[in-house]
Formats: sequence, C-alpha cells, structure tokens
Amino acid sequence: MSEGIGRDLREHVPELMARAHVPGVSVALIQNGQLSWSGAFGVKHRDSAERVDDTTVFQAASLSKPAFAFAVMHLVARRSIALDTPLASYLSAPYVEDDALSEQITARHVLGHVTGWPNWRPAGEPLRREAPPGERFGYSGEGYVYLQRVVEHITGRLLDEVMQADVFTPLAMRHSSFAWAAPAHPALAAPHDRDGAPRAPHIGEQANAASSLHSTPTDFARFVAVFLNHPSAVAQEMLQPQVGVNDHVAWGLGWGLEAGEGGQAFWHWGDNPGYKSFVLALRDARSGVVVMTNADGGRPLCAWIVQRALGADHPALSWLERHYANLQRRSL
Repeated sequence: MSEGIGRDLREHVPELMARAHVPGVSVALIQNGQLSWSGAFGVKHRDSAERVDDTTVFQAASLSKPAFAFAVMHLVARRSIALDTPLASYLSAPYVEDDALSEQITARHVLGHVTGWPNWRPAGEPLRREAPPGERFGYSGEGYVYLQRVVEHITGRLLDEVMQADVFTPLAMRHSSFAWAAPAHPALAAPHDRDGAPRAPHIGEQANAASSLHSTPTDFARFVAVFLNHPSAVAQEMLQPQVGVNDHVAWGLGWGLEAGEGGQAFWHWGDNPGYKSFVLALRDARSGVVVMTNADGGRPLCAWIVQRALGADHPALSWLERHYANLQRRSL
C-alpha cells in the first residue's frame, strides 16, 4: 500500500511544489505502526543542486510541542513533577511579574493550551493574560517556555540534554535536536519565503520547547509510532482529551486530537519562518504521515499530502485553516 502511495506522491508532488514555490519536501509514511516509506523531493536551497534526502534536517517548529510533552510525561511518571501542581511551586521567583493568576498554572494547563496566555507576547512587551488558567483553549508557546524553565530547573539539565536522554536516544532519532542549527549546517534545508526565494533563517538565542526542534520526517515517524504500537501509559494519557476546541477537534497533552471519518487521530503542525510541517496519525488504522517543507507556501502542500496518503476529510486541517484566517483578520 505504501509503495502505491509513494508512486502517487512522486507523480504529483513535484508539480504541486512548483505551484506552491516550495523548493524542498520530505515525507514519511507509517503503516501498521511502522515506518513503511519515505520520499524526498527537490532541493535544500533554491540556488543549489543539492537534493533533499531522508537525512535532510528541517526546522520542525511546533512539532516541538508533542515531543517535549512526551519528555515531561516521563518526568511525571518518575514523580519529578506533577501534572496538577502549580508550576510556581517549583521556582523561587515568579515567572511573570504582576500576574497573580500565573501562580495557578500547572503542567496540564500548559500541555493542553489552557494557560490563558497568548501564543507569543509582542516583541519588547510584557506577557499579558487573555483568560484565567483552565477557562478555555488558547494555543500558547509562552506556556511551553514556562514549563521548559521548570523542567530545566528540576532536572538540572538544559532542554536538549533532557530531550536527548529521554526521547531522541531511546527512539533512535539520530538527526533530531532542540539546539538551533547554524545556517551553514550541511544537513539543514534552507528556508524560503512564499515566493520560493531564500529568506534569512530564524534562529533563537536558546533552545525553545515550543519551536526549536530540528528533525527529519523519518525521525519523527519513529516518535509517532510510539503512540500507535501498544502505547504505554504515558502515551495513552497524552491522547486523552483535556479541552474541546470544536465538535471534532480537541487537545490532549501536547497533541491535537481529531474525531473524523478515519476515526480517532492525533496531529500537530509546525510553522517557523521558511518552514511548514504537518503530522497526522490514525489510531485504529495505525497509520500516519509526516511532512516537512522548506518554504512559507508549504502548508497547503502538507495538507494535500496528508489527505492523499490517509484519505478521508480531516477536521484538523479545516480547523487549522480557520485558525490562520482568524490570525490574519486580527492583524488587519
């Protein structure tokens, strides 16, 4: 089955890449809970002949969140941190000044996106609350950075050290890291804008639990498979709904959840400047797809590949388009 899908992708994806001005794409398919096919298309940089392959690294952006959540849940299992204990109790000083409600925020609030904080604070401005903790879903990278600070404090290790020890090394994710890769890194796909022109890479000052994962689709497929193959108690708990988003989409701990034509699914997307990614996996069918691209026009291409590979309509994709439409309206 995967070979048939692979042939289909090889036939259609190059033309779609040209239309979307996406120089490079990498895809991994999962069947029966195992990596079953991988394919790479295009080039790492528009002005280079160096081809994308299975070892090409992309900024996976918000695919960071479920990977980090998995590490946090291992700390919960070891009783190093508790899901429902206020995070403020682990630190000696407030994370946010003049926000008394922040003292109520727990790891569960962060992983389920109900901290009441926005995704990111405006540059140079303080973090302002939009709702009380636990009141409603509100996608927030800020919450993940707060939890990262707590994890680094209680473990005495930096984020990438935690991830390497508890996630990447055990799962043989050899091409994955939370450290920002230098633009000249030989394995890194270069970022491009919506017109397919090279753009300056986004590089943070330090590792970020919400956005700095660098990985490959084949690496991330190994992570996805953990949730499809007799999932542990940790994995099962991450897939339990924590907050409803609409009639078909909810959020678990780190993962978006979907109830659609294909049954119960878990999913996430990635969006850093010059990189767009998407992953979706069907629990009952034990199948999934991971797509990473190196251009701002990559999101529709990711959606097309997901639907082609897994079939059916996916409410997660519809929700994501409305999410971005709402963001655009707010910016006008």
